[in-house]
Amino acid sequence: EYQRMGLGIALMKSVLEVADQEGMGAYVEASSKGLGLYRKCGFKEVGRLEVDCGGFVAEEGGPGEERRFVTVAMVREAGAGYL
Repeated sequence: EYQRMGLGIALMKSVLEVADQEGMGAYVEASSKGLGLYRKCGFKEVGRLEVDCGGFVAEEGGPGEERRFVTVAMVREAGAGYL
């Protein structure tokens, strides 16, 4: 219920401003829900990790259904700016 209210970008912007001042890049691992936020902050995808839990993780539809987790590795060069 708190998604898409600008809170994430406000938090990221304050941290990335410091990184930019220091000339430092940044790294995050994002879920599919966070990709848009990180892209707006200047991050670019550099890799993906997909894990098939093989029925060990229960979903809302019932216990033990297969579920795939995807984590996206992203980097941002210092001074990359924002969209």
